[in-house]
Amino acid sequence: MADVKALVLELEKYGARLIPAAGGMLTLANAAGVPDWLRDAVKAVKVEILASFAGGELDDHLFNTPPPMDAAEFHRIYGKWPWEIDWKTPHTGRRSLKPEVSGKTLFHWCPECGRWASFGFDVDLPKSQLGTWHCFEHRPTGDRP
Repeated sequence: MADVKALVLELEKYGARLIPAAGGMLTLANAAGVPDWLRDAVKAVKVEILASFAGGELDDHLFNTPPPMDAAEFHRIYGKWPWEIDWKTPHTGRRSLKPEVSGKTLFHWCPECGRWASFGFDVDLPKSQLGTWHCFEHRPTGDRP
């Protein structure tokens, strides 16, 4: 894992970035100035890079990609729907997801860790206010506003 982060940070020095996508694809953007040795190093650990990213072990900022805002963007980046990953497991990609209704299910994730969030604040479903949700560990304490 440390080697993967080191490679990603080294790429940043050259202005390049990795863009993971569904189907096991990994794109190296702005790659013109990246030396061959670094390209080869990335290719050698491609599987580990994709696994680290899909597992939420690498922060999105290391890839210089904007975090997903909804389930469709999450699926495009990670190759899975947010609810297909264990709900109790933190995932950096789910931290940025806004509450959203899919079918008859309201999906909401903790903005701190990306786990399933059970504590909603400023929620008024009849008015379509989906509010902010937090997991047990990160729920705000004290009086509600």
